[in-house]
Amino acid sequence: MWIFLIILFILSYFHVVINLSLFAKKRYVLIFCLFIAMISFAMVPFSIQLSFKILNRILNDLNVLSLACTYQIVESIVFMILSLLLIRAHYKKQAVMILRIIPLLPSGVFLVGIFLGETYLFNVIDNMQFYRLGLLFSATIAAVLLISAIALRKLLLNWEWRMELKIILSFFQIILAMFLPLLLMGIKIRGTQLQVDIRTAAISLAGMVFIGVAGFYYQRLKKRRI
Repeated sequence: MWIFLIILFILSYFHVVINLSLFAKKRYVLIFCLFIAMISFAMVPFSIQLSFKILNRILNDLNVLSLACTYQIVESIVFMILSLLLIRAHYKKQAVMILRIIPLLPSGVFLVGIFLGETYLFNVIDNMQFYRLGLLFSATIAAVLLISAIALRKLLLNWEWRMELKIILSFFQIILAMFLPLLLMGIKIRGTQLQVDIRTAAISLAGMVFIGVAGFYYQRLKKRRI
C-alpha cells in the first residue's frame, strides 16, 4: 500500500515544481526553495522520534491512505480555485502580491512526504549525526526543486502553458485520490452491484492520463501555430 502513498507524494512534488516555475523572477524561486529546506530541517526533531516500525505501520495503514486521499482532494480543489486568482493576478499588473504568492504555496502532501522520507533516512543511515543528515537532506531537496523548476521553465517557455499544466495536474490528483482506495481494496461495494476491479480501474486511469497529456500537447501545438 505504501506504493500508492509514494505516488501521491511524487505527484505533489511535480505540483510544487510547477508552482516554483510560475514565479516571475528566479530569485523568488530560490527563496521559496530555501523556505522549503528550512521547513524540512525544522522537522528533524520530530523525525528522530519515529522508529522504522512506526513508519512502516503508517505506510501500510489503509486509514492513512484514505485520509491522505481525502486531504489530496480538498487541497487540489482549493489549488484549482486559487489558480483562477493567480491567473487574474498575472494579467492584472496592480494585483496585490499576496494573490500571487498564496496559490504557489507548497503542497501539504509534499511536506508530509518530505517528513516521511527524512524519517526513513534516519532509520537506515546510522553512521551520520541526525542533524547533519537532516541538513544534507534539506539542502538536496532545495537543490532538486530549484533545478527542476528551472528546467521546466526552459522546457515550457510560456507562463500560460505551465499554468495549464498546473490545473491539469490538480484535476488528475483529484481523480487519482478518488480511485486509489477503491484500487487498493478491489472489492464489491455493499448495497450495490458495483464490483471494483483493479485491472479495469488501472486501465481507466491510464486512459485518462493519456487523454489529459494529449489534450495538453494539442493545445500547445495549436498555440504555436497561432
